[in-house]
Amino acid sequence: MKSNNPFESLSLELKEGFSLLLEEIKKANNSGSEKAQSEEILTVKEAAEFLNLSIYSIYAKTSRKEIPYHKSGRKLHFFKVDLINWLKKTRIKTNAEIEEEAEEYQKNRSSRKSRV
Repeated sequence: MKSNNPFESLSLELKEGFSLLLEEIKKANNSGSEKAQSEEILTVKEAAEFLNLSIYSIYAKTSRKEIPYHKSGRKLHFFKVDLINWLKKTRIKTNAEIEEEAEEYQKNRSSRKSRV
């Protein structure tokens, strides 16, 4: 026989409500963590670990202005997204890509000469 205890039904409703609330919090945290990662600020040591470089190399690159950084007083700070973008820009082209660009350049150059 089923009991009609209101506390049992209230308990069940609370459990369902809490599980829904927990799911919403997890979704909010996941979307917030992506934004937080892109705006994450790194110290010199953290940047060195992230880039797999020595701390000395980080200081050398900042003194030569080869790497994006921010300075607050005597401290250096790095945005993780800036370092990722910097890595993407420093990509070395393959021989095939260089040859393709050279052929394209020659093609454009010869078409300009024929116009003149």
